[in-house]
Formats: sequence, C-alpha cells, structure tokens
Amino acid sequence: MTEQLVNDEIARFRQVRVIADSGEQLGVMSSLQALKQADDAGLDLVCVSPGAPIPVCKIMDYGKYKFESQKKAREAKKKQTTIRNAEVQITYTIQEHDLMTKVNTIKRLIEEKNSRVRIVLRLRGRESSYAELAAEKVNHLVELCSDFAKILKPVYTEGRDICAVIDKK
Repeated sequence: MTEQLVNDEIARFRQVRVIADSGEQLGVMSSLQALKQADDAGLDLVCVSPGAPIPVCKIMDYGKYKFESQKKAREAKKKQTTIRNAEVQITYTIQEHDLMTKVNTIKRLIEEKNSRVRIVLRLRGRESSYAELAAEKVNHLVELCSDFAKILKPVYTEGRDICAVIDKK
C-alpha cells in the first residue's frame, strides 16, 4: 500500500476536488478551505488521486480507513494459496528402479506439499554430447508421472541442465 497524503501534506496543492464522507461531491476549492471543512467535521482530508489535473481529496476518518484496508489485506492473504517449487535431480545414468523411487518422491511432493516439481538432469563432462538421450530420460520420467501430474513446461534446456516442470492434475 502506498503512503497517502493526509491533512497538512495536501496544503501544497492550490486547488483540490473534495468529496464528503457520505460520497457527495463538494466541488473544487482551495486546499486550505478543504482542510477547514475536514477539521470542522472532525475528520481527516485524504488525497485519493494526487496525479489528477486537479487532485481529488476525500474527507474521512483516516485511522479507520487504514485499519479497514489492513484488515482486507490480511483476509486476502489468508485466502491465497502458496505454491512451492520443489526440485528433483536425476543423473544421466539413472536406472529404472531409481527412477521409480524418484516418481514416488515427485508424487509425495505434489500431493502432500502442494508444490510444483522441476525435474533437472544435469549433464557433466562428456555427457553433454548425449543431450538428446538425456532429454528422452527426462521425458520418460514425466510420462511415468503422467497419471497424477500434468506438464506445465515440457522438456527444455537451461545451460547444462535439461529440465521439465510438472504440477498436480
């Protein structure tokens, strides 16, 4: 939330458009006159739109407004779901049984931790000359996970890594 101009900070504007607490338009007036009206009402003058040709200010209880906006932000934060990114690394020489162990790990990560899984096969040394075979190995692992996961990002290369990203179906 950006910091808003309140009360005396608005005095730098020569004229402002004023909206009452009830939502009624009070019109364009000098900033000092608007401050006086807000003071008479026992409320604050808050600049709602400082970028307009004539800045728009509203007469309101700023403390209550700030509290309500923080409360809304907390409620929104409670309702959002966080998606974690997990990474499973395999090697070019991985065998079928070890691949099944990785499938079980991926399944656990996706279902229990509510996370996306990035499968990474890092090519070392001369293995980089077999990049096509390594991509097939990653594709095979993705196919083994296809009954409980969907592909978000198909196999791609990132430097010496061959990667794929999968998520819950």
